[in-house]
Amino acid sequence: MFKRLFLSVSKPIEHILSPFSRQVKAPFAHSLKFHKSFSVPKGPLLGTMLTFSMFLGWKYQIAKCNSLEEMQQKLEKVLKEEGEESDNAIQLYFDICFWYMNRGQKEESLQSLEKYLELLKRKYGNQSSQYSRALTQVASVFVFFHNHKKAIEFLEEAIQLDKQLYGESHRFIGQAYFNLGAIQSMIGQNNSAIKNLEKSVEILERAEGDINHLLTTSLGTLADLYRNIGMRNKALDTYIKLYDLNVRLYGENYIPNRTIKENIDNLSKAV
Repeated sequence: MFKRLFLSVSKPIEHILSPFSRQVKAPFAHSLKFHKSFSVPKGPLLGTMLTFSMFLGWKYQIAKCNSLEEMQQKLEKVLKEEGEESDNAIQLYFDICFWYMNRGQKEESLQSLEKYLELLKRKYGNQSSQYSRALTQVASVFVFFHNHKKAIEFLEEAIQLDKQLYGESHRFIGQAYFNLGAIQSMIGQNNSAIKNLEKSVEILERAEGDINHLLTTSLGTLADLYRNIGMRNKALDTYIKLYDLNVRLYGENYIPNRTIKENIDNLSKAV
């Protein structure tokens, strides 16, 4: 019944966090072309999965990746001229991981990923902001390969480190809880997902006030999850909150609000 009545309102945000810079422009979901061997989750949580991937800093459009040979040649040059622990070398190991990932070559991808994390840890230490961002990036790769348990482990480690670096109420912590809750919702850990998404909303509101774009993503994902598991009253309240926030951020004619309004109307009749 709910699948017929309601539509997901989770959507990618325009500004995301990457491992080396805090804000970059996100590629849109429709521009990504995945290797045919990948199995992308279907259903109401597909939007959450894509949002999560972008939220973690996938700043490259897969369709425009360089060839492996070009990247390996570039890596050899960088290693010779700048050394193994240069930022350029470290980033190239992740780029190569990404190239293999796009083609479904899991073993090769994870080998490059391991090297990436090892070098970054060696250069900056395991208590640094760079290492924390790398943990989140690593988690995104494990999500891509459907190893959600491993992804959750890396995200939980990143959250603990971020708390030490920024305190309990920083917006980075709010985003980290969103990432964790999004994965948990994908694999049916609904109670944990709700707990972490609610934390994300609470922290983002406290950190930056209720007029911020990150908050709309957390609210949309939380409202969808409430709705999908039958928590109608909470879903209705959250959709109303999201609708009002979108109006303040984007204006009265914001197109996604049409779907949110439909969900509000249908839930109002059902509760």
